[in-house]
Amino acid sequence: MLESLVTAVSVGAIATPVAAAAQGLGTAAIAYILIDALTDQDIFEIIAGWRDDYRAHQESPEGRAEHEERAHSLFGGIRNVFNTIIDALTGGPIDRFQRRQEEENI
Repeated sequence: MLESLVTAVSVGAIATPVAAAAQGLGTAAIAYILIDALTDQDIFEIIAGWRDDYRAHQESPEGRAEHEERAHSLFGGIRNVFNTIIDALTGGPIDRFQRRQEEENI
């Protein structure tokens, strides 16, 4: 009986995260299908457009001024750190490096 209990707990410990992940993937798939059907655009193109607009704003004089202004408060500093992490995860430093290399080679 103890062996059955251990097996049940082990299976439950593995099955619960797997079921949660499957539910999340199902929701993401449904969202992808709906956005694709409603907008006639690929979701990745939409996200890339948002990313490019975000980067353009961050690199503009207005975006830099906002960054500097936020740096003087606790929550503004936290937001700046969050923005920096998002930028790094979406390839911002790599894009800037490649642009500089192209400018130097021209």
